[in-house]
Amino acid sequence: MAEPTISEIPSERLSEVVDVLAEAFHNYEAMRYILGELGGEYATRLRTLIGYFAGSRVAVGSPILGVTIGPPLGLVAAAVFDPPNPPPRSGVDDLARSLGEEAVQRLRSFGTATTSLEPNYGFYYLGMIGVASDHRGKGYAKLLVNRIAEFSELHSDSRGVLLTTEHEPNLALYQSMGFATLGDVVTADGRLHSWTLFRPDAIRADPR
Repeated sequence: MAEPTISEIPSERLSEVVDVLAEAFHNYEAMRYILGELGGEYATRLRTLIGYFAGSRVAVGSPILGVTIGPPLGLVAAAVFDPPNPPPRSGVDDLARSLGEEAVQRLRSFGTATTSLEPNYGFYYLGMIGVASDHRGKGYAKLLVNRIAEFSELHSDSRGVLLTTEHEPNLALYQSMGFATLGDVVTADGRLHSWTLFRPDAIRADPR
């Protein structure tokens, strides 16, 4: 089998990114909170939401990284992230028309809760990272996190990599990659619990 390679995924392969992330996040707490419980049109709505998360970032120049094996396997892992101070993203009105205003309001509630824990210095924000089910446990997520950390170390306005997780068992995984928990919050309606974690740059370990 060919060795895995990490590269920036071009916009014409966005559907492959959505495929990987939709599988990885199918039963994820934040997705169920925003979209509602499983069943019905959930899978289609999930792809719409993830397509927004990925596509709106590509539209403003934020890269998407992926791990590719092949041919023949292709993309097996992907990460969607932002550099420090990214430009505003559009498309929320279209998202509301597709998913309904209530889903978008829950998305905003989630964002309001989690941004309250963001530090007052620059960072790379890891919005989504997922690995195809047949390829988990092989270290591909760590490869992607380490590459994003390299971007952060080269960026004069960044002090490290920030992420949130709504799946408590993920805390140990991210801690093993060098992240520390900054705090945790619950959305205003009390339905979703989120943890914010930060991995400081190796060359700037003290973010003060």
